[in-house]
Amino acid sequence: MATVTDEAALAAAQQVLQYWGLEARDLQVFSRSENVVLKAETTVGETVAVRLHRPGYHSLDELQSEQTWVRSLGAAGVGVPHARKAPGGEYYLPVRVADTGEIRQAGVVDWVPGVQAASSLREASVAEAIDRVRELGALTGRVNRLSSSWEPPAGFLRHHLDADGLMGDTPFWGPFWDVPELSRIEKARIRGLRDELHGQLTNHGKDQGDYSMIHADLHAHNVLVDGSSVAIIDFDDAGFGWHGYEMAIALLGFPDRDCRQAMEDAYIEAYRRENPIGESCLATVQVFKLVRLLVSIGWVHHRPEHGRKRIRPTIDAAFEMATRLGL
Repeated sequence: MATVTDEAALAAAQQVLQYWGLEARDLQVFSRSENVVLKAETTVGETVAVRLHRPGYHSLDELQSEQTWVRSLGAAGVGVPHARKAPGGEYYLPVRVADTGEIRQAGVVDWVPGVQAASSLREASVAEAIDRVRELGALTGRVNRLSSSWEPPAGFLRHHLDADGLMGDTPFWGPFWDVPELSRIEKARIRGLRDELHGQLTNHGKDQGDYSMIHADLHAHNVLVDGSSVAIIDFDDAGFGWHGYEMAIALLGFPDRDCRQAMEDAYIEAYRRENPIGESCLATVQVFKLVRLLVSIGWVHHRPEHGRKRIRPTIDAAFEMATRLGL
């Protein structure tokens, strides 16, 4: 997919702001991942984010379903971005990006202030880092508990990160076993791991109380802290999945420090206080670390705009984790 230039993104965002009846006195590209996100300070003193969604990643129905789930979390007291409706009542409207010719769905949300929780994990004292991961664990546990009792409305549509969605023949983030960085022998090993993991996930099943809507990218970089306020951002990957996968994502993001095991223990303890999963569900977390590493290979491979430097270290980490698990 062609990379959208800043100039084209800014022009598209100006159109979006006009649709929403807003005028920017300052507008800048803020980040690029699944979406291009722009930060706009309006002439009436508000700050909003304009999101130009990656074409082909989610349908309009899926995007609207994402908002439905996010609003349910917000109604339960979880800090989440507040989406604004356009004057016609829409949460999303199509906009053409000039330099690529793409039609992207675009939306506007209130800007979420704060700093990433990850910023305090590497440099903070051990005690401070432990406190931060406890907050993250409790937050994740609360989200998963709320989602387990939440009933999706009719027409709700999001992807499933189940055995097929993660380790099937056509996984959600693409065939991670077919990238040029892998040797022939490595490809064979990864296919074997995929088959083994698919079987384990299938056997675990979805009826143990640990499968529901999940954020699916709830690491410390996607949690913003502003004083006593904590908010979750970046729900693009949200879908139906296992709670063990949700936890594994956060744990893999912890910095490599002497206190890392203590951080993991504190996170899990806080998580289970909010969402008391059983031992069989907890036992899946280490397996899901390997699953996450493998699917990340496919994610990067199919997003060349992010570069390929992360692929080899991720492959090596996956093989190391597999060896640790006896696979």
